[in-house]
Amino acid sequence: MTLREQLVEVGRRLQAARHVTATEGNLSVRLDENRVLITPSGREKGSLSSEDMVVIDLEGRTESGAEPSSERHVHLETYKTRTDVQAVIHAHPRYSTGWAMARRALPWQTHPEVVVVLGQVALVPYLTPSTRELGQAVAEALGSCNACLMANHGAVAVGATLQEAFQRMEILESFAHSAMVATALGGPVALDADELAQLP
Repeated sequence: MTLREQLVEVGRRLQAARHVTATEGNLSVRLDENRVLITPSGREKGSLSSEDMVVIDLEGRTESGAEPSSERHVHLETYKTRTDVQAVIHAHPRYSTGWAMARRALPWQTHPEVVVVLGQVALVPYLTPSTRELGQAVAEALGSCNACLMANHGAVAVGATLQEAFQRMEILESFAHSAMVATALGGPVALDADELAQLP
């Protein structure tokens, strides 16, 4: 499956899982050290075709295709900061976005899988969407973890492949739901230092 086809498939999966609605969200893959393949602006992610994808360079200049996603700076700044990252997904999954809207950090040290797979789920302070400043703040937050929340906005997950980035978004959203339930039950309990040290 080509990278264009992977973007189509994961876009459909994001919409089917209701991690995005209408024209929300964006996703990209790295083509090489200087170029990125990204979804176009203002389009439903579940109805894109391979030909709709846009090639841009790391400065955001379009090489081929229509207008790239308005949130391209989140992707580009992350690729500049994390050379190991090959795919970036930004979405608005319901529970994760709820935590972001409340400007509350997820209690990431309460679940072993989150600690191992995602690391600290940073909460990026509110910055105007679609700006380079937001992209830079997200890239800084993702310097030491694989997913983050953007205050009053949504979530970002990264991976070595598009599939891995999608799986991390799924884990993030499932955890955000569980954390909300735990909060209603009196509050999640963090793993202590010894328990954390024993994780792989």
